[in-house]
This record gives sequence, structure tokens and C-alpha cells, in this order.
Amino acid sequence: MSTRIGISGQTTSAAAWAWPVDLAGFDRRGLLTEAEAGTLQNLGIEQIRRGGLTASAPLLRPAARVVRPLADCLEALHWSPDQHQRRFARDAAELILVRCGALRRAFWGWSEQDWVDLIDADGAEFRRSWGGQIGPNARPFVIAYAYLLGGFTAFDRLGRFRRSSLAHRVFGAGCVEDAVRHVCKILAEWGYRRDAERLTSVICQVLLLNRSPYLEDLSTDAFATLRVHPAMSGQWGKDLYGLHRAVAALGYAEPPPSGHTSGPAAMEGVPARGRTGSSAGTRRRPSRPRSATATAACSPISAAGWPLSTLRIPNLDSGPARPARPGSPRWTG
Repeated sequence: MSTRIGISGQTTSAAAWAWPVDLAGFDRRGLLTEAEAGTLQNLGIEQIRRGGLTASAPLLRPAARVVRPLADCLEALHWSPDQHQRRFARDAAELILVRCGALRRAFWGWSEQDWVDLIDADGAEFRRSWGGQIGPNARPFVIAYAYLLGGFTAFDRLGRFRRSSLAHRVFGAGCVEDAVRHVCKILAEWGYRRDAERLTSVICQVLLLNRSPYLEDLSTDAFATLRVHPAMSGQWGKDLYGLHRAVAALGYAEPPPSGHTSGPAAMEGVPARGRTGSSAGTRRRPSRPRSATATAACSPISAAGWPLSTLRIPNLDSGPARPARPGSPRWTG
């Protein structure tokens, strides 16, 4: 059975969700050989487009060591029927190869700053540097390659980008929407009110930082690490409290510390934690009566066809609120 390193630094079983690219199977030397550097320095985007993103392409064969991981990532991403997105993902891989040539270093040897310099903090310089359709469309896929191949999670340094899109590409829409739906169900029962798109972004970012789409992988140790992660600073950290409460209600983690000091919790309606970890105090009532399909301002992904302002949460009461076997690798609720 393969293993992976979770956000808390503990080795965990990969049976629940395996990293989509086998990093151990690649030659991850940071410096390029003279042949590799010469090949990539003499290539342009259009040349790579014509030859294709494959290690066997004549133009890229001398640099196959750095081409193959990008090509494998491209195939590992989850895709919608829109084939234009595949083209933009190929463009993103080509930009990375060009930058490797300029730095004379494979992306395996890139620092966090190297990735930030390419991706660009606000995207404006990226769009100026790469004209046509590349600038507006390739940047999200550079982030995906950085995440999968470089372990990049400095999301706080990238400005605005859609966490939900990245999570969908890496984990698959089904896994992500399942996690969001279960969290939303619990928060709706507590009378929680929050901007839907914002809440979805928080949940997706937490899943990405924890390197797993499964809520059962969000352990107490994982939440402790998330609370001090730079990407969870500011408003992100305030939303983390309510999410931790919801995951604790599912039995996957201990409730969050009672001394919540990161500022007022942004999650209205989430019950306070009592001495024993149970809900205590007066619970905020929802403004509308709840039904089997409770209405709450939390939504999975807009692509799922649900409005972002409010969500009619699908009836999940056909099974137990918690899986029959807590800690099982797949969701059974």
C-alpha cells in the first residue's frame, strides 16, 4: 500500500485517495543538463504546440526528463467536455518548459518564489507577458502543475483565483461536491448563513491544503496545522472555525479549541462549544423553517447548476449522517 505525507506531517495511508501523479517515478534532479538546457532555451511556444507535449516529440526528446511529468499531469487532471481547456493546460505546460530553459533549472528545483514569479501575484503581468488567449486562460493550469509537481500551496501569494476550479481539476468534481454538500448540510441545520461562493472556496482550499478530497482525512492534527498555515490567515481563518465544527460533528476530529482567538467567527449560527465539546448556549434560529431540503447560503460548485446565493441542499437523510465505519477511506453517507 502506498503512502503520502499529510499536511500535519504524518504519514497516512493513500488508500483513501492517491496522488494522481507518481512523483517517485520521475528523475527529480533540479539542474538541467547542457543538452536539456540547450533544447528548452531554443524552443518557443509555437514550436512546442506544433510538435505536441510528448516526451517522444523530436524537438523535446533531449528534454524528455522534464517533459514527461508535465504530460502525465495533463492526463491526470479531471476535465469537463470543454476541450479548449486542454489546450490551455498544454499552453501552461509549455510556459513552464520555457521558464525552465530560462532558469536552466527543472521545475523540481524551483523555489516557492520561482513559482510565484511565473504565476504572478495578481495575474496582470502574466497576461501582459503572454498575449492572445494564453494570458487569460493558462494561468490556472500553471497553478495546477505547481500544486501537483512542486507541492506549491502558497495560495496567499497568488491573489484571486478559483479554488473550486483547482480542486475540481485535481480531485474530480464528484469528490469535491460530496464534501461540500455534507458540510453544508450540517451548517444549514445550525442556521448558518454565509456567502455561498465564499464558503465553497474555503472548503476547497482546506481540501487542497490537506492534499485530500475526503473529510475523514481532516483530523485534529490536520486542523491544528491548517490554523497556522499562511494561506489560512485573515478571513480564511475565521471561516475555518465553523468548518472544523462541522467536521467534528461528523466524528473525524475533536471540536476546535474553546479559546477561539483568530477574531469573531464569520460563521453566523454555528453553536458555541461547551465544556464537553457539545453545543452550548442559545442557538441562532434560521430565518426560514427547515425542511428535508434546507435552504442555506452555502453551495458546492456553480457548475453543478445550483445558484450561488442560496442552495437547496439535496436530501442526504437516506443514509446515516456519519458513515457506518468512521475513518473508512470512502464516503458512505
